[in-house]
Amino acid sequence: MLAILLVEDSTLIRERLSSMLTELKNVAEVKEAGNYEEALGILQEGKTDVVILDIGLPGKTGIDVLRVINQQQWELKAFVLTNQVDNYLKKLCLSLGAVDFLDKSKDFDKIPGLITGL
Repeated sequence: MLAILLVEDSTLIRERLSSMLTELKNVAEVKEAGNYEEALGILQEGKTDVVILDIGLPGKTGIDVLRVINQQQWELKAFVLTNQVDNYLKKLCLSLGAVDFLDKSKDFDKIPGLITGL
């Protein structure tokens, strides 16, 4: 059973994702963070299997969160879900250990399938 952390500054998107994910059979818990600091606080507890994160956060970005995950060598899978879709950001996120780089406007509905496949 998976513990998932959603890192997204939009409450509406967090709520929509959370309701989609809590219905999945392999998801035990969905935690939410609206910014970098909240995300790190939850990640430091060490009970997260999957992170779905946006790049555009207030203050530090989702890329900063990925850098910390990479530096700490936390054993989890990170998915980037963003509107900031370009090849440079995609390559950067994948080089920092993201499993996938998803376009919010096109790939949103793919997330349950990706999580079910873990």
